[in-house]
Amino acid sequence: MRAVVWTAIAISALVQIMSTERLFSLDAGEAAFTALLPAAELLKHCRSVVIMHHKRLPELEATLRRLAELPGAPRLVVTVTQSLRPSEAIAANATGALLQSLAPALGMSLRHRPSTLPEHEVDGSYSVDAQRYGTKRNSFRNMLRGLHEVFDGDGAAPAYAIIMEDDVEVSEDALDFFDFSASLIDATRALPPPDRIALASTFCIPRRGHVDYGYKGWLPGDWAALRSDRYRRWALRDVTFKTFAWLASRKVYEAMVRDVEKSMLHMPAGSALPLHASLQGCPYCENFCYDHYLEWRWRNESFVCPEVPRARQYVIGGGGGMTEQPGAATDSYHGRERSGTLLNDDFVHRWQFVDGGKLQRGRRVLNSLALWLGPALALLVVWETMRCCGRNKLRDGQMPAAAGTIKGSRLTV
Repeated sequence: MRAVVWTAIAISALVQIMSTERLFSLDAGEAAFTALLPAAELLKHCRSVVIMHHKRLPELEATLRRLAELPGAPRLVVTVTQSLRPSEAIAANATGALLQSLAPALGMSLRHRPSTLPEHEVDGSYSVDAQRYGTKRNSFRNMLRGLHEVFDGDGAAPAYAIIMEDDVEVSEDALDFFDFSASLIDATRALPPPDRIALASTFCIPRRGHVDYGYKGWLPGDWAALRSDRYRRWALRDVTFKTFAWLASRKVYEAMVRDVEKSMLHMPAGSALPLHASLQGCPYCENFCYDHYLEWRWRNESFVCPEVPRARQYVIGGGGGMTEQPGAATDSYHGRERSGTLLNDDFVHRWQFVDGGKLQRGRRVLNSLALWLGPALALLVVWETMRCCGRNKLRDGQMPAAAGTIKGSRLTV
């Protein structure tokens, strides 16, 4: 019996080890993105950027200066949107003055697009500090204002827009990642869900456990090196979609106009109120959360995210945001994880990206092996120890009993 159990364990472990090795080998030979599409599909260039801004000038300046350092930055058209009440006009003027002073030095096209909110509008949506960060409703409105400028403005409208928050540091190859993502979205446009890709983001957190992006667990698969040229193609329902810097297509924009601008933004706020039709069934959301809206609205389709992030949050003045308490990004582990802990140091060209699906499966198989093999071996060792102890006790207990019987027999005789 023991031999059968040990043999079964050895065979099962060997199969998983061979599967892991096979998956890693297949990943090493995986074709780069350039081999998958005709040359015409690799010519996408995403150079329209929308930055959602409220009143944080130091963060905005840091974000713009970092953008200006990227290869291809002179071709960027950056639209800074800002939605404020008439009583906050001084903040809009300060932003305009900052952009005017930065434009000659940065060499990018900077556009300031402020919009005016009703002075006494009852917003009601959440924010840890509405004066400093704005509110969820205001942010959604701000985003749509910028996308109007990109997709409905004068001149030839682009196919995609890069949307960024105003406190984001991006890696040097961020524009190449967006170009690659646009080509991949176009290439899957005719496919049915979930093969069709709807969105792309520079940073995401897997929902099955936050073992990526700097944190290392105790399982061996967690220690397999991340690859800067690998991307993940996942269902939106499996991740937390971080909106530091992400890619919106015209299709996504038009859906937001229908769902949000013409309907959701006119609804009262409050977690106890019914969800908008585009969020019906969402178990974790309330209206005006644009990151949750994106996850749920396109939950049946896929998205693209790099294995090593291309964006992280600046933590100027302790960090924080509309839904994150100031200091959380520096003082708490969860806050640091949510703000991003890694940033790619290698430059990966858009045609060099490789699907990392096999690498991810290999890591999961390796983790699965560790999860069952360790406890199985421990149980077998305990079982063998108990059996040995049982035999010893039985042998030690039988010998005196047998002697007493013999002695008793002799006395009887």
